[in-house]
Amino acid sequence: FERTVISKEGLTLSLRSTRVPGNGGGGEGGPGLMPLLIGTVMSALFSSFMAFYLAWPLAYLRRAMSDVAQGRFETRVKPFMGARRDEIVDLAENCDRMANQLKLLVDAQQHLLHDISHELRSPLTRMQ
Repeated sequence: FERTVISKEGLTLSLRSTRVPGNGGGGEGGPGLMPLLIGTVMSALFSSFMAFYLAWPLAYLRRAMSDVAQGRFETRVKPFMGARRDEIVDLAENCDRMANQLKLLVDAQQHLLHDISHELRSPLTRMQ
């Protein structure tokens, strides 16, 4: 490829190249296609990392809430979050607090039922 340009001052400028303009910088799918491939691979790797980084704590949360729903109130999520500091960790802390509060409420309910049962049995025993 060769191009010659004459400037307003009368200078002649020539450009010679072995590459054809407009094909992305190379022949046979060469360097013009390589940046696109590298960008695509890097984007796929970054997207995979981000998906994993965001999804695994949510899987722990789902399992923990399933345990709490089955009555295992001692389940905690925050220890599995590591050193993260984001909204997902805040959600994990709130879930742990909720499980603890549920445990306290269920324990109080059982204690109340035990006391009521005792109060009902005592007069019945004396009447017999």
